[in-house]
Amino acid sequence: ISCGNLHALANGVEVPIVDVTPFYWDYGLVEVGTSKSKSFLVRNLGFGYALVAASVPSPFQVEYLLDYLSLYDDGEGFMDVSFTPPAPVYYSNDVTFAFYDSQTNAIGGDTRPVFGTGWKPRYIMKWTSVSGDVYRLQEQRQSTNLQSWTDCPWATNLTATGQVYRYAWSNDIVGT
Repeated sequence: ISCGNLHALANGVEVPIVDVTPFYWDYGLVEVGTSKSKSFLVRNLGFGYALVAASVPSPFQVEYLLDYLSLYDDGEGFMDVSFTPPAPVYYSNDVTFAFYDSQTNAIGGDTRPVFGTGWKPRYIMKWTSVSGDVYRLQEQRQSTNLQSWTDCPWATNLTATGQVYRYAWSNDIVGT
């Protein structure tokens, strides 16, 4: 052991010790057809050169600039994994990390779980303005005893091309 760095030998040769953090990624809710990306920090805690490759089944994807990440002594880098849900359901997979030495001999590996849920927003109203802008009024799942618009702090007012629309959970839409 040397100054906090791990000094590992295999047959008299210094070898890398690869660490991947965090231990998992929860992507939460991601709108169907859109992507969300998160990064894994990959570090070489030992000595010697390491190549790191990663793979994961769809709808997750490792985003590469190269086919691998190169890590020298005490080096670190990021591997990004994106989630693009094709349907509004829960997804879970493992990212598989493979570690290689400078001669591309396998020296280990690790996995990290990733999970997320695809969702499709529901809109009460959608319209396109004369200028081509698209407006959407998303459904809100709240209830209250609505006595008047002023009693409803979550009621939404939208203005488009001179039209004012108000929405409440009772599904009333008032336009002027």
